[in-house]
Amino acid sequence: MPKKRGHLGEILYKAGVVKKEALVDAIKTSRANKKRLGEVLLELGLVNEDTLTKAIAKQFGLKYVNPEKISIPAEAMKLIPPDVMQKHNILPLGMNNGRLKLIISDPLDLDMMDAIRFRLNAELDCYLASPSKIRSYIKESLGQTEEVVEEE
Repeated sequence: MPKKRGHLGEILYKAGVVKKEALVDAIKTSRANKKRLGEVLLELGLVNEDTLTKAIAKQFGLKYVNPEKISIPAEAMKLIPPDVMQKHNILPLGMNNGRLKLIISDPLDLDMMDAIRFRLNAELDCYLASPSKIRSYIKESLGQTEEVVEEE
């Protein structure tokens, strides 16, 4: 039986990141504006992106990674086309025993995960990273690729 997923607000409250009153207000705003709670918490300045991402990782039982602190092999970056990485804000870490290690920023993007599984005929081992850190890594790695092409 799957483990019950905790609520994001509860995780942040128990960690002492947000106060109960602020959380209740953010939940009301989230529902009224049909936005994700994390998005509202960011907009209100109640959490920063890394803190939020770590809480979401805990919520979904995923490991948090910081792309700035790891080295992704060039051959891993070739597993997924750059436009797909940019569109879905993902980074491939490599294949291992028919499984793709994949850094994602949205654990609810199930359509993307299914498409990647189908395209590579591989199961996924997902890790979570802050959206801006993934975007930055993609931009930097694509920029390096473009510079190499221009130099030739």
